[in-house]
Amino acid sequence: MEEAKPLSRWRFELQSIGKKHWLVFYREMLGTPASSIPRLYRALNNYGFWPLFEAIVDSSERELTGDPLNYVVAVAKNKWKEAEEEDSNSEVYISEIEEAKKKSQQQNEELAKKLKKVK
Repeated sequence: MEEAKPLSRWRFELQSIGKKHWLVFYREMLGTPASSIPRLYRALNNYGFWPLFEAIVDSSERELTGDPLNYVVAVAKNKWKEAEEEDSNSEVYISEIEEAKKKSQQQNEELAKKLKKVK
């Protein structure tokens, strides 16, 4: 029996071999070919490498009924959505920090002007 490839090897192969290798990865991880190749590729295009990779790995660890691709796409969408929300929250946080820095700089400049007037 062939030893299972580590995920790091799959990641490398997917990145270096390309799109068609996703079909091999899907089949090897889930034990069945993708029911719709265009749908799998659309998920890759829509949600990106990591969300789909994680969705397939997550799905491989579950007892699924019906078409596994439905679950894989739903998980990929949720992982993509979580990442987008984190990015959005990070952008808001960074924006708030930048605004606070500007306000602090402005207050420092006003204080410096007041100190010059006192002298």
